[in-house]
Amino acid sequence: MLKLFFLSEYRFSEEEWNRTIKLFEAGHNKFKFNGNEDIIFKSQDQEEIEKYLGITMDSAEILKEYISYFDGGEYLQVTSDIQIAKSECIQITQENFERYEDRIWESEGFKEEINLIIREQMYKVFLKYIEGGFERIDNGNFKWN
Repeated sequence: MLKLFFLSEYRFSEEEWNRTIKLFEAGHNKFKFNGNEDIIFKSQDQEEIEKYLGITMDSAEILKEYISYFDGGEYLQVTSDIQIAKSECIQITQENFERYEDRIWESEGFKEEINLIIREQMYKVFLKYIEGGFERIDNGNFKWN
């Protein structure tokens, strides 16, 4: 299971901050640093990472749950009758999160990858609307003139 840790959640002295940032920038195969103030890591590696960094990460969040913060209430107005809410796409992503964990882990930028996955769900939701339209046409015995 992937977890996310925000460096801003930890109280660093200036010396600790500089040392920790250098460790992040040096990299480690057990976590991914986004170059800002977040890292992702596999939950089974948390203790090893804490020892390496010399900090505790009690406030680390499960990445699957964190994805809900990507919802800003946006929606896509496909037609006058069809809206696709970003929250629906996020929910689908969370329900199928195990499919995407390796992809997120291997990506260069995990937040950008999560946004891309959410957008892909939007296409899938749109296709369901199209399939539903075809079913209504077929059930109504629609015929070409």
